[in-house]
Amino acid sequence: MTVVSYQTVPVGNVEVFYREAGPADAPVVLLLHGFP
Repeated sequence: MTVVSYQTVPVGNVEVFYREAGPADAPVVLLLHGFP
């Protein structure tokens, strides 16, 4: 089973949430979602 890690990081006045999963040596896939 793949381990999924949930994190937040402050960026300016906003707290950005992200998830990490999969092998560290795999290609990165970045999916963006939000407003606007």
